[in-house]
Amino acid sequence: MKYGTVNTERGIACANCNSSISQDGVLKQNFCEKCGAPLSVEAIADYERHNDEIKKMLLKSMQEISIKNNTDSFAKILAQLLED
Repeated sequence: MKYGTVNTERGIACANCNSSISQDGVLKQNFCEKCGAPLSVEAIADYERHNDEIKKMLLKSMQEISIKNNTDSFAKILAQLLED
C-alpha cells in the first residue's frame, strides 16, 4: 500500500488508489474514503505505529503457541524477531 497524496492537474489524489481527494489543493481528511490509505503525515505515522504494535502482538502470540506446542526452534526464531 502506498501512503500519502500526489498532486495532479485536478488537485490532490490518493497515492494508493489515485482517487481524487481535493480539487482545491487543500487536504481536508486523514484517510482516503475509497481505499482507507493514510494521507496526512500524522495519519501515516499513526498507521505505521499501529502496524508495528500489531506485528509485535502477533509474534508474541505465535511465540506463546510454539512454546506450548514444544516447537523450540520456532520459538527461538520468533524471540529473535521480537527483539528486532
